[in-house]
Amino acid sequence: MMEHVRVASEFFNFSPKRFDLLVKTIEEMLPNAQHKRLINVCKTRWVARIDGLSVFIEVFPAIVRCLEIIRDNVGDKWNADSVRKSGPLLLATVSFSLIVALVVVSRCLEVTRPLTVQLQESAIDAGAPREKNMRNDVDVRHDSWHEEAESIGESVGTVPDQPRTTGRQQHRPNTPADSLSQYYRRVISVPFLDHLKSEIQTRFSETNLDVMDAVYGLPKNVLICPDWKTKFSTFLDMYKDDLPQPRFLDTELEMWAERYQMEKGPLPSKLADVLLFVDKISFPNIFTAFQIFATIPVTTCSCERSISVLRQLKTYLRSTMSESRLKGLALLNVHR
Repeated sequence: MMEHVRVASEFFNFSPKRFDLLVKTIEEMLPNAQHKRLINVCKTRWVARIDGLSVFIEVFPAIVRCLEIIRDNVGDKWNADSVRKSGPLLLATVSFSLIVALVVVSRCLEVTRPLTVQLQESAIDAGAPREKNMRNDVDVRHDSWHEEAESIGESVGTVPDQPRTTGRQQHRPNTPADSLSQYYRRVISVPFLDHLKSEIQTRFSETNLDVMDAVYGLPKNVLICPDWKTKFSTFLDMYKDDLPQPRFLDTELEMWAERYQMEKGPLPSKLADVLLFVDKISFPNIFTAFQIFATIPVTTCSCERSISVLRQLKTYLRSTMSESRLKGLALLNVHR
């Protein structure tokens, strides 16, 4: 399904002529649409995937109309390659099973979008991310998703039909069901949600979440979270052997809370500011704990940005650029 969205996006975005047709069709059919072009679905950047899927659904009727125009060679102005590619692409696009998959995946990934955006930031100041379980009420949610898919299918002339089931089937889903909605719930919604839940649990295991509990030791969380000490201690216990004076840790935590209760000025909210704010002599264990937390990698986004910037700066015509100049230009580009 995601591969189909990528192919359709490239079909229009990589041709100025087809791109211009899509823009004009969107303006005519969907004048209130927020987007006038498709977003290329990146294989590594999940935010682009989620946004690209949402835009694809928003302008879906215009996409189908453009594919029909190119397939029928309206105006006799489309080359043979465009006509040849548009036919199979249109046939797959108007498939009701694809429409259901588009809606289900889009609605599920919308829940993960805020966390996806947050993980791409250079600093994460929020509390530990927790899973929002959609699996338990999938029956209720899927009914609304199926109605949305039927509405989209109706706008492009797609009639929902019950897939054929046989005694033995090897090349397509063969799940028995009493209704069309129940069939797609068992074939698409439930398997996708189970897979998504499994991936979230793998990425945010209990150990990873215990490490993220270090954010409860930040001054702003000390004042607003009643159980900050318990959660912060979970992180401290994991690295107790690395602390300089673990024997005085309980006393430091009490002094840490008392200090910010009496503080009248603005409190630091980011980890980088806290490291400059902490008194190393009065709070050696807490300072060391924040140093450890600052060195724990969260994602590879910064590394991936650096690789992308390197290809922009050090092209084949600039292969002799010195190391110091390359580093300087890369830092200026990454940290704008």
